[in-house]
Amino acid sequence: MNSRPFRVLFLVPLLTSCAGLASVSGKLVPRGAADPSLSQAVVYVLPQDPGLGERLPDWSDRASLTFTRGSLKPAVSVATVGSWLEIWNADTVFHQPFSRSPAARFNGISVRPRTGTAIRLAEKGMVRIFCQLHGGESAELLVLENGAWTRPDTTGAFRLPPLPRGKYVIHAWHPRLGEQTVPIDIEHTGPLSVELHY
Repeated sequence: MNSRPFRVLFLVPLLTSCAGLASVSGKLVPRGAADPSLSQAVVYVLPQDPGLGERLPDWSDRASLTFTRGSLKPAVSVATVGSWLEIWNADTVFHQPFSRSPAARFNGISVRPRTGTAIRLAEKGMVRIFCQLHGGESAELLVLENGAWTRPDTTGAFRLPPLPRGKYVIHAWHPRLGEQTVPIDIEHTGPLSVELHY
């Protein structure tokens, strides 16, 4: 994974009221030409105060991957700790998904055509899933502590869920460009803009 650091620019927050919450938006800005793969990134926040975690949004109780036509889709997905990962086989051949990632280690599970299996996600971290029968099939699943995350569009623009006042660390992870962490201190309600340059 490329660990080239991001360059980060913070724009001054606008001090407008928003029901006690701050709206955090921003953009991933490529160095050269526009890069459509920016939509594969994941932008998420972790509170520095553990008590803030209870005030952050929840998320779905499951994530889903599907073997189809020689690939495992989506290539990048997100789930939260305690949720389930469903792996479906939409092909007419058997697949055997497995992972050696510490966050969700499991051996090859034989999945018949038109059926599926489920794995409990008990730990946070990156989970890389492969197929024992087909070397070119793989996917990455980022397991997060909370539901305060978002995906940018193809231009790199993103908007996080509204956040209460407090100190956080913003994480911007991309499967090719790597990850950068940036601390922020939300002192006022209203919009806050962040730009990440690489």
